Amino acid sequence: MSTLLGVKHHAVSPSEPPLAGAVESVFCLESYEPEHRTERLVPSGRTHLVIELDGAPRAVLNPETKAPVREFRGAWFSGAHSERLSITATAPGFRLAAVQFAPGEALAFTHTPIDGLTNRVVHASEVFGDSVTQLRDSLIEETEPEAVVAAIVGWLSERHEAAHEPPPIVRRALKRLREAPGDVAFTAMVEQDGSVSYKRFIELFRRHAGLTPKMMQRVLRFVPILERVVAEERVDWASLAAELGYADQSHLIREFRAFSGYRPGTFVEDGYERVNFFPDD
Repeated sequence: MSTLLGVKHHAVSPSEPPLAGAVESVFCLESYEPEHRTERLVPSGRTHLVIELDGAPRAVLNPETKAPVREFRGAWFSGAHSERLSITATAPGFRLAAVQFAPGEALAFTHTPIDGLTNRVVHASEVFGDSVTQLRDSLIEETEPEAVVAAIVGWLSERHEAAHEPPPIVRRALKRLREAPGDVAFTAMVEQDGSVSYKRFIELFRRHAGLTPKMMQRVLRFVPILERVVAEERVDWASLAAELGYADQSHLIREFRAFSGYRPGTFVEDGYERVNFFPDD
């Protein structure tokens, strides 16, 4: 467990089956008190289960007006997004746990096709049934973040069903997209594989990943831009565009604005230090 300025944070990245490779992170966060009131989440290709442990409501907001669109208590599930999302940032006595599923892997735990949850945030019971409500109620009694994380890992292991794992062609496509998103030619890959038609490949990909292959490619090519901007003091935008397979620097800038709502230069000037969500007041 790490503590920074009073924030208690414990996280694990499961390395044993059946969670290894499917669940990227399970974490518990306490006493998080940012100065901002709202946060902007950008697309990452991931899906998330979020469980509040403090009894406070959270809300998805209209990205322009910041007016609440839907309020959530207990637990909720966020599908794969192709658009940025605005949410409330914190609450008194903040205590929250979450699961981040790898792209395309959540269906083995939800047992519900992920394409029906694209660009949506829903109450977790709509996805997991009463099981997640019972999990949340049990976590309220846990006083240590390590115990919260361990309980969630156990629950995920029990829910995992191998029959709902992505088929090899989808998993292969997602692996290649994570490794080199700018270099994947889906038609050629499907033809070379020969196990399904291209139309069927798209159907399977959307069912497991929530996005079309082309949209997932755009999203997963966008994520490394944020990682580089956060990690480097100066960014050579033209070189970065060529490295990630964009047509040119203008293409990269358009994609950056489409997914984040920021111009790259403004993002750098503001000095954001995280690659997934930012102050949105």
